[in-house]
Amino acid sequence: MLTRHLLVYVIDGVMKMKDNIVEWIKDYAVKSNKTSLVVGVSGGIDSAVVSTLCAKTGLTTIPCSLSINMKEIKKEDRKKKVVDLAMDHLRWLDANYTNIDGKIINMTNVFRRFFKLAMQMDDNSELGFANSRARIRMMMLYQIAQSNNGLVVGTGNKVEDFGVGFFTKYGDGGVDISPIGDLYKSDVYELGADLGILKTIMEAAPTDGLWDDGRTDEDQMGLTYDQLEEAMKWGTGSKHYERYVELRTANLHKMEPIPVFKSRKRPNAVRDAYLYSSKQNDGLHYTPGPGPLDGKKCVYDKGLSDRSQFLRTMKQKHGQAVMTTSEMMQEELEPLPIE
Repeated sequence: MLTRHLLVYVIDGVMKMKDNIVEWIKDYAVKSNKTSLVVGVSGGIDSAVVSTLCAKTGLTTIPCSLSINMKEIKKEDRKKKVVDLAMDHLRWLDANYTNIDGKIINMTNVFRRFFKLAMQMDDNSELGFANSRARIRMMMLYQIAQSNNGLVVGTGNKVEDFGVGFFTKYGDGGVDISPIGDLYKSDVYELGADLGILKTIMEAAPTDGLWDDGRTDEDQMGLTYDQLEEAMKWGTGSKHYERYVELRTANLHKMEPIPVFKSRKRPNAVRDAYLYSSKQNDGLHYTPGPGPLDGKKCVYDKGLSDRSQFLRTMKQKHGQAVMTTSEMMQEELEPLPIE
């Protein structure tokens, strides 16, 4: 049981984290000259917390419920009350904040047309269709964001986004900023309690909402978020570590940069910019002897020290894509002609 002193310390820590995230979101938006924040709201704890943090910035916050329902409703179920946690959260946001511009968009018909076309081509992967739901939703979020000078705000937590990669590439993983991407699921629940998120959302079983059968995240991964978090923190000391590594390995391609083929020569854009800059500074010129540039007026190297300093500066700004002087010499780069 937590002592009173420890409880106060924990609460203070959560409040400070909340304030820091709110400030971080607002600062990024201001620096990016953006005036609104767009969040996809699913009815889960992550999107509920993120949309509330966005609302606390004071910037126009656009929480969006993007429903896709392919499940046929039985006659006997039509009169039953449908629990829609996303809608409940939108109403809660609207009642508690004055900067909310919520949107309720039924994407079912859009997805149905996509589904029909894919089936006609016999491209009928069930997992592919699940991921396509997330990608179609993200397309709409970006359409809304660009129409409202906004940022698409991600709702993934540390376990999902950087632990096991439990997200859709270019779907819910395609965002502008990630406010809770460094928070474990337990941290998100602590924030949710502090923010006063609806109890029904706090207690709901986590689900990605991409399957009509209502399968939960635990159903799909075989572990709870507590167990995944334990494996991330304890490593081989956790009995769940082997399954965690299995999940992570399968999804690692989502969490790493896109592989890029590296050609033998690096780009020479910086070198070209340096050499051409000589024309603006009354640099020395020369006319080469026999060869492809014979008779053409060319830029002359202003000096090794000058050039090295320039390259060092550019390398600090642009990283390893910039060639050093010795690398240029090894590549036997030709002088640039002045037209």
